[in-house]
Amino acid sequence: MKAAVLTEPYKINLKKVDKPVPRKGEVLVKVLKAGICGSEIHAFKGMHPKRKPPVILGHEMVGIVESIGTGVKKIKEGDKVTVEPQMPCLKCEDCSLQNYNVCQNKKILGTKQWSGSFAEYLVAPEMVLYKIPDKVSDLSAVMIEPLSVAIHSIKRYGLFSEKMALIIGAGTIGLLCLQVARAYGYKRIIVTDILDYNLQLASKLGADLVLNPRKDNTVERISNYTGKHGADVVLMTAGNQQLMEDALGSVANKGMILPIAHFPDHAVSINTPTLRYKEAIISGTVMYTQEDFLEAIRLLNEENLEVESIITHQLPLEKVEKGIKLVDQKIDNAIKVILNLN
Repeated sequence: MKAAVLTEPYKINLKKVDKPVPRKGEVLVKVLKAGICGSEIHAFKGMHPKRKPPVILGHEMVGIVESIGTGVKKIKEGDKVTVEPQMPCLKCEDCSLQNYNVCQNKKILGTKQWSGSFAEYLVAPEMVLYKIPDKVSDLSAVMIEPLSVAIHSIKRYGLFSEKMALIIGAGTIGLLCLQVARAYGYKRIIVTDILDYNLQLASKLGADLVLNPRKDNTVERISNYTGKHGADVVLMTAGNQQLMEDALGSVANKGMILPIAHFPDHAVSINTPTLRYKEAIISGTVMYTQEDFLEAIRLLNEENLEVESIITHQLPLEKVEKGIKLVDQKIDNAIKVILNLN
């Protein structure tokens, strides 16, 4: 089969590799579409802690079940599916509590332990496969994984009705957070980004106020817009020192800041007096749970989220390097890039 193999940093080669064979409890899936995520960009640059070459990247996908191994009960040949790209150990305390996303021993799709979706086929255990409803298109289905990230993050705050949200960063995850927040009943949603095209799309998708930090005093504008209340929850889908300061300046008393994005500098300083006097919370959020995946599928099936509007480019597998550069360098107003393998 054909696969895009990261052979070294900044180099992906299209290679012919052995087609995987499903073992007991596993399923062979023919990949139809695969999404390019920011973690693939980090891996491409040699910066990802787990995705090290040589490796077949990719963890966002939709495909058709081609064959099943022994013991598979709920999935059958011909089913359209997506894969939750984390394989928990099922032995640790976190797994016993169904907190699979923080299992320290789990396998991740798109690593040497588990080859990813930038290939014609992949294998996955039945327990991490989800059937796609007929109503959900292939393009929407390939967005289930990043949509699950948005759902998990917003659910970390836990309160929705009549609340105000600030989303820092209007890339894929930020725009998905916007749609989930709107579906969950947030009163007002503010979105910031340094790219006007992204902000225009955020407005179309329901943002009540969009701000560009290069042009606007975001903290002052948010304070005025919210009657000095601030944002009840701040979702950071982009991160650096200045954006953390904006988040602290904009969060409401007793509000929550959720860093979702990878911070390039890994660490930022926190103005602890501001955090203390506001009694604000900074909370971690990572990946998703099975419950989030099921909720993503439900929202796509019942709420008509406009996830396909975030997809700006579709390319063949052979153009994966071009796709990574489009996203990384923000070329041609790129937001979400999808690889077509069918």
